Amino acid sequence: MFGLLVLLLPLLLAAQPSWQRFGMSGMQEQTVAPMRDSSGRRWIAGTGTDSAGGSAALLMRLDAEGIPDRTLLLQDSALVYVEDALALPGGGFLLCGARREAGAAQAAGLLWCVDSSGHTCWRVQAGASLRRALLLPDGCVVACGHARTPAGRNAALALAASAGSIRWQTQTADSLGRIAQDLCRMPGGQIALAGDVVLAPGLVNPFVWKLDSAGHPQALHTLASPYNSGAQDLLLLRNGDLLLTGEGYPPGEWYFDVLFIRLQPDGSERFRCTWGEDRAEAGFHTLELPDGRWLTCGYGYESGSGTIDGLILLSDSSGQVLDFQHLGDSGGEYFYKWLPDSAGAYLAAGFSVTGTDIQALLGRYSLPAPAAREDMQMAVHPFPNPLPAGMTLHVPALPAGSRWQWSSPEGRQLAAGQTPDGSGAAVPVPAAAGLYRLSVTAPGGRRGSAWIQVLPR
Repeated sequence: MFGLLVLLLPLLLAAQPSWQRFGMSGMQEQTVAPMRDSSGRRWIAGTGTDSAGGSAALLMRLDAEGIPDRTLLLQDSALVYVEDALALPGGGFLLCGARREAGAAQAAGLLWCVDSSGHTCWRVQAGASLRRALLLPDGCVVACGHARTPAGRNAALALAASAGSIRWQTQTADSLGRIAQDLCRMPGGQIALAGDVVLAPGLVNPFVWKLDSAGHPQALHTLASPYNSGAQDLLLLRNGDLLLTGEGYPPGEWYFDVLFIRLQPDGSERFRCTWGEDRAEAGFHTLELPDGRWLTCGYGYESGSGTIDGLILLSDSSGQVLDFQHLGDSGGEYFYKWLPDSAGAYLAAGFSVTGTDIQALLGRYSLPAPAAREDMQMAVHPFPNPLPAGMTLHVPALPAGSRWQWSSPEGRQLAAGQTPDGSGAAVPVPAAAGLYRLSVTAPGGRRGSAWIQVLPR
């Protein structure tokens, strides 16, 4: 239907990340989801928009070099937007997103099942938008997103569907605005969802919502902080913990950073940490690698130049960043989701914006050999946190000669010290209640920080 135009394929060293973008003549391709079909072929899915402004579901099959060799454009009488996609074991695809009829006041969340030729098998609509979907062992699909209430606020939404019928559907019932961004299946069959909640005007924080296998709410945890933060991705780790990835504004900073929050199975917070340079950065999707490390993709925004680059982070299981890469040159690259490719290599799918043109984007990342990089940040996990004023804070496993410093949210230095050995440090906390930043610098220059809540005695 459309002539394929390959626009860029940089040839880089094998040890370095490579990336490519491509598009169809007269079409905008906003791809978000990579996957493998039942025969092992790689596909990417997203939204295709023509010059008249009509949008449709888009599926592109990739050849061995990562270049599309087959394209399916699934048009409908309404505008269709794809947020996620799954390749089904028996063949075909499930598309997750929204559908908006001409003249409609708002869109409707959409699950759309098609065969390998793009013909509709079934579809259901619910809520205002569906963001992510997962396939259960019995073939049922569970999806999350949001609905609009009669009062005009957002409510987090979850539903299960199969063969064109909705098995169950539920949404949050409190008075706060919530949007579910991602979900995962727990070992006992429960469903966990993560998203964002508006706690007050101008204050957004993440939440985790747990449902039983029939969709009945079990627990709702708000991961409260006085500073804006949000969840984009939810991952069940092999030890049963949950990992939220997103973005957060560290106190006293203008830019948001990549945010990790690790939760214990009961929903209590094990730790949270952020990573960022002197730019805005956000994480959209994280994989747990076979060796326990985390691989995250997202984007970074440089306000001075106005450029946006695809971001890749490799970190250990405590959030310590081991490697990072910025990829792109057009001024607007976003990576949304990972797909394991070959041994030690991973594909990130997203899109590239150049002026008014939007094209599909693929990044390929090969894991580096384990090596310490002295310019990386290190994870800092003091305990207890929070703790009463006048008590001692313990910072475990610091390298010998590490320096620590307390500062206020405004950046004013309050106290400093140095750990004499590698067994950790016992740090006296400020005498006044409040929120403080503890910063640590190792002798080689690696650094990390944590926000500590000091309670009144």
